[in-house]
Amino acid sequence: RLIPTHRAITAPRFCSLFREELDRLPSTRDRKAVPCFLRLTIKIESIFPILDAVTACDVPEKFYFSAKDNLFILGGLGSALTLEASDAESLLAGFRDVWKADETVPVFGGFSFFADGDPAHEWKCFGRYRFTLPFVEIGRSSNGFFAAVNYVNKAKLPLASACQEITEGLQSLDSRFRSFQNIFKPSGLSAELIPDRSHWNSMIKKALHSISED
Repeated sequence: RLIPTHRAITAPRFCSLFREELDRLPSTRDRKAVPCFLRLTIKIESIFPILDAVTACDVPEKFYFSAKDNLFILGGLGSALTLEASDAESLLAGFRDVWKADETVPVFGGFSFFADGDPAHEWKCFGRYRFTLPFVEIGRSSNGFFAAVNYVNKAKLPLASACQEITEGLQSLDSRFRSFQNIFKPSGLSAELIPDRSHWNSMIKKALHSISED
């Protein structure tokens, strides 16, 4: 359950966060194409709540995951790559270059529970499988807070052009936060497990037992 809270939200500035990392890449005079997949990861200070950053960004692609113990949180904004497929093999093939470069890169999405049957109207445009690799990730783990930017070089651009596309994408993402900057308004959200943790495992076990009996 997401509960509105009142707090002052200072929007993140991803272009500034990644500026130094982008500048560290090889010389822009290099005309060779960058790899099919490029990922930049940085450690960041805890300067904004991840859930607030996700909900405050005006983009259609936004994702949020929190482990039950809250030791790992991951948010995603924008899309570096979205794949729809009718079978798992095609989906895995689509992400092959990404996971070949880094098998730990997360994607968000899911698959329909019923392969057959007529889906509701709002789901007709979705394939059997649909997963998105976010353009930007912000997260928290046992090692602290981090941010990552993902870039899929479909056009096989040289490094200078790829960096320019990444920079423009980050600037565009930053612009979606402007109306939320330093405004005290009820736009913050907090998460609450229903039921609470003491009853969560019991509820899941009962549900799995019921399913197995069916």
